Amino acid sequence: MTPFRPYEIMVGKALPSMIVGLIQATSILLVAQLWFQIPFAGSNFVLYLSLAEFLAASVGIGLFLSSIARNMQQAMIGTLVVMMPSGLTTPLMTMPAALQYLTAVNPLRYAISMTRQIYLEGAGIVQLLPEMLALLMIAAVTLPIAAWMFRNKLA
Repeated sequence: MTPFRPYEIMVGKALPSMIVGLIQATSILLVAQLWFQIPFAGSNFVLYLSLAEFLAASVGIGLFLSSIARNMQQAMIGTLVVMMPSGLTTPLMTMPAALQYLTAVNPLRYAISMTRQIYLEGAGIVQLLPEMLALLMIAAVTLPIAAWMFRNKLA
């Protein structure tokens, strides 16, 4: 028995991860600009909006996987399998076709593309709309399902 409602517990799990992610992103951005002198061509607003979408989608997947996992090891392996093919270490075009399709549900794929476009090319929301909509779809599907599964686990 807990005095918190299931959605309050879910927000309590999601919000700290998102805040830590934004702090880490800010640290990396500052190091890139101040230490390495990499010129920033885009808008901070667009960058942080895309990062917030990425974090919401990632937290949604993480909460979903943790709600179906029976223990921590299953959750970690599930996260590794889902998040590994992203285009971060291997270009998407060199992956087998099946893995390329699998990356469509990986938020990191979109975050990498958006960050590169914003940081180096100065892309705005209009240019990033396909990636932003994909992240919103991932978050809109995974967060409610994770909340529903979590609520049913508590009952």
